[in-house]
Amino acid sequence: MSTFLFPRRRGFSLIEAAIVLAITALVIGGIWAAYHQVVRSARQQEIAEMLLDMRQRLYQLTKDQSLTPNSAAFYGFTSVLYTDRTLVTPPPAGIPTSANPAVKGPSGLMYATYAQGDQYYRMVMGLDQTDCMWMLQSTARLTNTSSNGAPDTFLGNPSTFSNWCCSGVASLVAWGSSRCVATDNWISYRFTRDW
Repeated sequence: MSTFLFPRRRGFSLIEAAIVLAITALVIGGIWAAYHQVVRSARQQEIAEMLLDMRQRLYQLTKDQSLTPNSAAFYGFTSVLYTDRTLVTPPPAGIPTSANPAVKGPSGLMYATYAQGDQYYRMVMGLDQTDCMWMLQSTARLTNTSSNGAPDTFLGNPSTFSNWCCSGVASLVAWGSSRCVATDNWISYRFTRDW
């Protein structure tokens, strides 16, 4: 039989196959990066909304009731504020209120609020390094304060605990950049009762 009637088929060369694989990898990588950016943005939006929600619930509670927490001990408000949510016990990774239950958000982050005397705290737990730095950079917006008057901030993780006080957000970011670790960070903002 003549080869002219049935021409021999040639497969892909190694170069062509490599080009197809490289293009496929770029497309998958782009989709993966976009997905992670959407997830991170959703987590940061959740943090902002939960901090505001804790403040509003605490405001309503203290407006409706006369609450004077023991000034010598931390008083957890989370279980009182979130009777409509399932509460979890946070890991004790250096957290001053590990006995205080927390609310778990859709992203897996945990939130708690507590008081000591007239000082009120709002805490976010389970932050990775990127979210930890984002919170420090966004402190003025998240806490409704000026960039020159950020609140006392406590930052901890399984290996360290420290607090920062009394300067602007730029100083806070510089202070926190060496303290945010890869995983399991928590940040707590302290406020004097302002209502």
